[in-house]
Amino acid sequence: MKKALHGACLALILALTLILPYRVFIGPIDWGALLGGGLDGVSSASVILDAPSGEYVVLLNAALHEKKGTVQDWTDFFHGESPLIMEDIRCLAARQDAGGVEMALSYQSRLPENQMKLAVVDGTLMLSRADEGLFDVVVMSKEFAEAFGAESARSAGAALLEISGAEAEAIES
Repeated sequence: MKKALHGACLALILALTLILPYRVFIGPIDWGALLGGGLDGVSSASVILDAPSGEYVVLLNAALHEKKGTVQDWTDFFHGESPLIMEDIRCLAARQDAGGVEMALSYQSRLPENQMKLAVVDGTLMLSRADEGLFDVVVMSKEFAEAFGAESARSAGAALLEISGAEAEAIES
């Protein structure tokens, strides 16, 4: 009886010493997460950014990705689906196009870490690279594309994908 009482006293002292200060100074304890429920470190490591509303243009270097056989996968990805793509991609967005940069960041957040390298560059430089076919993906708002004549990059083997506001909202969910 003395050993059981002694063990119970030790357990109570240990609980008061460890749990009570944590509860008072840090907050409630999430026992479900501590016991194996909830999200793990990998699935909660990144936050998917909401896609901005509006209309966007994505230039995909089809000639480059045709060799790798991933044109349709990337096309599906930019239209809001989630195919499994096992290649890295470099995305260009114009510094002057806040909507395009925001949409590119949203796309980047949907991919595993470091799969999409985003370079925010001058709009003229970005479109001259697109004209020469020196890009993987270019993301820009429709207004920016119309103002700078992004359709000219089609001759360089680029696939021009138009993403409407409804598709951009589908990316959010």
